[in-house]
Amino acid sequence: MEPAAAVKSRVEAVLSEAKQLMDIGGTPGAAIAIIHNGELIHSEFIGYRDTEKKLPVDDATIFPCASLTKALVAAAIALCVQDGKFGWDTPVKEILPSFHTRSEILHHHMTPVDCLSHRAGMESTLYWLGSENSVLISKENSMNFINDLKQVKPFRNEFLYNNMGYEIAAHLLEEATGEPWQQIIHSRIFEPLQMSRSGTHVFFDGHENVAKTYQALDNASTIEVTPMLSGDNTVGGPGSAMRSCIRDLVKLYTAFLATGKHQLESGETTTPGYPLKQVPFLFSPKISMSRITGHEASYALGWARVQIPGPMGAVGLNVDLMYPKKMPEVARGQDSKLILYHQGRMPGNLAAVNLIPSTQGAVIVLTNSLALDDAADWLGQLYLEAYLGVEKEKRNDFVSLSRETAAAALKWHPRLEAELQGSQILGTTPRNLSDYTGTYYNEARTLSIDIYMKDNNGQSSLYLAFQGLPSESFPLNHYQYDIFTWLQSRDEFVKRARFTDYNANYFKICFGPDTQTGIITFFTWWHDQCLTEPERFSKA
Repeated sequence: MEPAAAVKSRVEAVLSEAKQLMDIGGTPGAAIAIIHNGELIHSEFIGYRDTEKKLPVDDATIFPCASLTKALVAAAIALCVQDGKFGWDTPVKEILPSFHTRSEILHHHMTPVDCLSHRAGMESTLYWLGSENSVLISKENSMNFINDLKQVKPFRNEFLYNNMGYEIAAHLLEEATGEPWQQIIHSRIFEPLQMSRSGTHVFFDGHENVAKTYQALDNASTIEVTPMLSGDNTVGGPGSAMRSCIRDLVKLYTAFLATGKHQLESGETTTPGYPLKQVPFLFSPKISMSRITGHEASYALGWARVQIPGPMGAVGLNVDLMYPKKMPEVARGQDSKLILYHQGRMPGNLAAVNLIPSTQGAVIVLTNSLALDDAADWLGQLYLEAYLGVEKEKRNDFVSLSRETAAAALKWHPRLEAELQGSQILGTTPRNLSDYTGTYYNEARTLSIDIYMKDNNGQSSLYLAFQGLPSESFPLNHYQYDIFTWLQSRDEFVKRARFTDYNANYFKICFGPDTQTGIITFFTWWHDQCLTEPERFSKA
């Protein structure tokens, strides 16, 4: 094993590049930790947790961790399997009688492994996440929401990232144990590992040493936004609710590494002194993430896998921002090593973790901004190459890559505008705006959208409001015939703590008339590009 001092010297040397990456994308603060041979060897705390008060980041600063939560939910499922509550291949419907999706294949054959590995081919809509980090679907409506999901890809034949698989997993945990999913994580993982500054509920920490959250505007300056509200009391929480600090995450990922090694070598499913069970199974590949590749690229249970040298970052933002170019190959010239990694993002934060089982090492990155690019991903890869000792001439230029992906993010809005204008039929006029007004529901009635008129300086304009909420109101601009758009500037969406990577169809509302009366009775909205057709919303 390489001496810790040599590794520490290399990772310390990339601080200047790390600061440049943060400035390019718009990231006020970051906490970074490096583990080697099962021990913390270096921490880096850059920038501010609060830009107004100039409060620094430290090892106890709490950040939203977003999808890093998934590994915890998968570990909780492993505890239930270890306890004999159900098996990895037990059909979901046998554990959860209320589970009955639109797809009969999913209803009869979906298992816990399918839920956690993104291989079910189930619809992955994000319409549950609104402005200001609000969650538009109530927790009480969770099963109705799940059962309304369609199968959009072949079952167990294609990777399709899906937060709702983890929503189902949370129901499995509660049904099998009688305890809420978050209680299992708290009592059986956080508490045994003494992760005292980790939680799954917004403001569990009492606002003490908590990073404020920001979004990057077009000029890379940042604006404070409402922190992540996804939690143990909301839909989507099982895939995104964890809040934690570097101090606690070092304990967590050291435990994952130690138990993974011990259980793999011993053939046991438990490790004395640690709460995590069946870790080698959690780490093992379940579905290929790329059909055509010369590298190992698969998803396990809450973890992505890659055999380096090879490209990383497949569950983050940079892949799409780099397209049509490929992600850079990490660790060129190095001996082959397995990396287990994951990324997390919600409005106001980005996070990343890379585990190196062969050296009992890890790179952990927490940030407090949804930057122009996936800054946490680039930071994680930068520190990983330094950790591994990649020769200078073979290292990736992550500063240049960050400039490239940040520039690509700024092309999103002009591209959508050009696409909409290019297919627009000019010269058409709408009906009387009052013909479109009303409350519209999807078939499952999990989402309502109010269409209403509002006076603007003496002129009536049409608006929509998701779930009828004033905070979810957007102006509708006539596009053609009975079609309107609600596309705003990128900065406007940023200020409202929304994602800015949807396609043009996402912003179209296409009204339709009753075939007999000609009266507007529905509209369609293509909120998920994996759907073969847009979803229909009918007027109440």
